[in-house]
Amino acid sequence: MKGMFLPLGLSIASAAYAAKPSDALIYSCMGASPMSREVHLTPIPTNESIDEDDYKPGYKATFFQYEGKEIGYAQSTASNALIYDGTLYRTSAATRLLTGKHEPVEINPNLAMWLLLSEGKDRLLCVSDTLGGLGRSGSYQNVRYAYLLSLSSPRHLYFALGDIRHYKKR
Repeated sequence: MKGMFLPLGLSIASAAYAAKPSDALIYSCMGASPMSREVHLTPIPTNESIDEDDYKPGYKATFFQYEGKEIGYAQSTASNALIYDGTLYRTSAATRLLTGKHEPVEINPNLAMWLLLSEGKDRLLCVSDTLGGLGRSGSYQNVRYAYLLSLSSPRHLYFALGDIRHYKKR
């Protein structure tokens, strides 16, 4: 009898873990602007970055200090990662959102927008930008990427790429 409840408990736990950010949070991150009244946005100051060639074994990093936490981007020959509170979250392992077909892109930490987003109980680190030189002018500036790291436990990294004009308010 006890064995019957284990699969049910695991499926409930995995469903809670797999809850993806709302569309309002995804598009608010991509556009670096709240897309609904429920989304609150706090910019992370990036005017003073720290560069370390040996941040963690094999990783060089650019990061910022914010509220006593290191927040930034680390690169190695094997993988790239977001940094939050000194922990690395590999971008290649990010769950794809929206179409789910796009591969995670590299971040230029000094050009990207770094934000904290919240909606209800959800709180996320957001990193977004256009796609390098392509997105810096004309209508391509509406095509943006976003990394969203849930700050609740367990932490989970998401990646989205899309046109911010496709957001539909509900």
